[in-house]
Amino acid sequence: MWSQVRFNLVALLIAAFAAMPRPALAQTGDIGLQVSDGLLLALGVMIGAIVMTAWALWHRQIAIDRSLNAEAGLRFDHLLLEEGPASYMAIHPNGDVICSDRVREWLDLSRRPNSVADLAGEHGLGEAGAALCAGIEGLYEEGLSFSLIYKSAASGVALYVVGRQIWTEEAEGPLVVVAFSDISDLEADRVDLLKDLKESEQRRGVLEASLDAAPFPVWLRDRKLDLVWVNKSYVEALDGTSRKVILGRQSELTGTTSTAPARELARLAKLGKQLIYDTHYVVVGNQRRSLKIFEIPHKGANAGLVGFALDETDLEKTQSELKVFTESHSETLNRLSTPIAIFGADQTLQFYNRAFANLWRLPESWMDGHPSHSELLEALRENRRLPEQADFLSWKQAVLDQYTALPELVEEMWHLPDGRALRVATQPHPMGGLLVIFEDVTDRLALERSYNTLIAVQQATLDNLHEAVAVIGSDGRLGLSNKNFAKILNLTSDFLDTSPHISDLLERCRRLLEEAELPWEETKAQIQGYTIERKPKVGRWLLTTGGTLEFAVVPLPDGATLFTIMDVSDSVQMEKALHERTEALIMAERLKSEFIGNISSDLRTPLNAIIGFIELLHNEYFGELDKRQKSYLGAALSSSNELKQSLDDLFELSALESGKKKLNPSVFEFADLLAAVESGLEKILAAKNISLQLETGDNSGWLVSGDRKRLEKALRDIVTNLATYCPASSTLEVSVSKQGQELEIEFRGSSSDQTASAGLLIQSSLGLTLSEQVFELHGGRLEIDTGSPGECLIRCFLPQPAADQLKPAAEAFTGKDGKGKAAS
Repeated sequence: MWSQVRFNLVALLIAAFAAMPRPALAQTGDIGLQVSDGLLLALGVMIGAIVMTAWALWHRQIAIDRSLNAEAGLRFDHLLLEEGPASYMAIHPNGDVICSDRVREWLDLSRRPNSVADLAGEHGLGEAGAALCAGIEGLYEEGLSFSLIYKSAASGVALYVVGRQIWTEEAEGPLVVVAFSDISDLEADRVDLLKDLKESEQRRGVLEASLDAAPFPVWLRDRKLDLVWVNKSYVEALDGTSRKVILGRQSELTGTTSTAPARELARLAKLGKQLIYDTHYVVVGNQRRSLKIFEIPHKGANAGLVGFALDETDLEKTQSELKVFTESHSETLNRLSTPIAIFGADQTLQFYNRAFANLWRLPESWMDGHPSHSELLEALRENRRLPEQADFLSWKQAVLDQYTALPELVEEMWHLPDGRALRVATQPHPMGGLLVIFEDVTDRLALERSYNTLIAVQQATLDNLHEAVAVIGSDGRLGLSNKNFAKILNLTSDFLDTSPHISDLLERCRRLLEEAELPWEETKAQIQGYTIERKPKVGRWLLTTGGTLEFAVVPLPDGATLFTIMDVSDSVQMEKALHERTEALIMAERLKSEFIGNISSDLRTPLNAIIGFIELLHNEYFGELDKRQKSYLGAALSSSNELKQSLDDLFELSALESGKKKLNPSVFEFADLLAAVESGLEKILAAKNISLQLETGDNSGWLVSGDRKRLEKALRDIVTNLATYCPASSTLEVSVSKQGQELEIEFRGSSSDQTASAGLLIQSSLGLTLSEQVFELHGGRLEIDTGSPGECLIRCFLPQPAADQLKPAAEAFTGKDGKGKAAS
């Protein structure tokens, strides 16, 4: 009997589960119910009740997790139909429990339960399965269907449990059926989905807060193009109206009508399924602003749009100012003499100034067409205006690579075929592309070559000087020195090449200064002070070794200081010897003057007596003389007078040289002086029948300042000496001319000896020596031409008096003839 009931119960259970509703996931996310057509007619009413109860229970489970319930329902049917009674639990109306082994294993039951009480007993589900026990008891006692998710604490299996009551004709009451499905994988997915949902909600909140804090208006539209959300900037742009009011009125930034430009822009973006933007002028905060409005459609046929607006008012103002600045900048660059070219990011010529056009001499109409950088280089190469390159293509590519590989600034030299040298500076342009600056450095390179040559010559010159030369810069460091500087101070070239400071130099020269017996610290401070005082200094260092160093300090215009040191040991010795010799000569001169002064009276007294006695005899005061005697006495008298004159000249010369006699200057006419000289030479010239020819020109107003008596004697001595060596019956020419501020008196005569120069004979004359001394005392000079045989030529130069001397002299000569004489 029980076996038959048991069989009928199992059959009824299978039929009931075949008639149970199956959950399915619709496309819209809603869960619907599908009912099997093979339900038995006898169980129609019971199945209807079960369907209604399952429908209410499933709607409650949908709120928890729709996808899991649907999947669990599918698995329930699958397990019931494919695996049979191994995954279910059935409770007979009398309380007997039928449980498959798999269910017992999932529920971690130590033994098979025989009644509902065993499920909650000591060996039942325990506290962890309290909810499941309560559901089964409610289903068994009150017929309350249930569905829940049970997690086994021991095995960790997640089960989806569904409990229903089934009425059969064979059973005495409702049959309770509880189906179990293993949804461990689905539970893990559900946990992950819940976690993702939470994270998505957090991201959504952050994104919404970020958009709400954006400094520009942002809005969202639904598929009908209505506003569904706006941020705070949108609200502020509409005079602070609340977000709720704006959404209620559908207030657009560009107007509130249905044909507002912003809404029309959204419609076009939705139709075109792409981003669309446009610029509109809108009054915001009582100010006219330029807004660039963007509308971006979402993917999907029924998706909405997101929009935002950017305020471009300042941008337009900046662009306008930039345009003005660019135009003024271009005008400024056009006025520069430096060639400049600007290439854009697309490697085309965007700008060039007049200097650039003049440099390359390319057609401006062609350059105005914005040729590429490559085309420009090709054109310059065709005209032979680029440096000669062995591989032009590689060189050109290296130039073009600068658009992508240029760091900061690249400088290079271009030596053109026409001899010019260009410095080419290439740097990135702030607006993209390259800025190329050309500088003609041909003259500068030539100047640098000249400068380097000058420096080399200067260094070679310094190295060949006997002095030690060093230049200390304004920073106190050695800037320049020669070889003798290192030699005299015993310094190495390696040390000097380091540009040492003056204090380091003095430390190296300490031994030398100590040899000069100078206090070290004081001398060091004094030498360093020379570079600060900037005053010329000279001095000597007497070394204990017997040497002498002479130094000089000269400040230079650039702030540097020039130091020169010379070893003057030999010069000092020579100077000492010359000093001693000079003292000896001075002593000898003094002795000579004293000697001449002492013997003057000793010589003149007997000579005057001799001349006096000869004159007495020659004048026949003591008796008559025959012709021969008188001739002899005449010759003796003449020779005595000449001797007396020579002694007078000698004494005069000695007195002038020693300074015992001074000049007695006065201002007089030079013509009167010549007349006096001519009258005093009549007897001398007549003795040899020599004629004196004067060529004075217009010298009536020439004035001379000097000792007239000594000048007259000097000129007479010159003529007398010339007449001595001139042949008889010859002519002696005297010419006077004005040469600047000097009077030139030229004496020209012929010589009796045609094989020798008379100048060589008269040069040793004592009278002529005295005349030369007189002219030199007057500030003039006397020149004797000794190189022309058969001719004697003497030139005398006498300076004219100064203006302050001429004025009183001119006044003194005025009125002689009633009209006066003009002075030049």
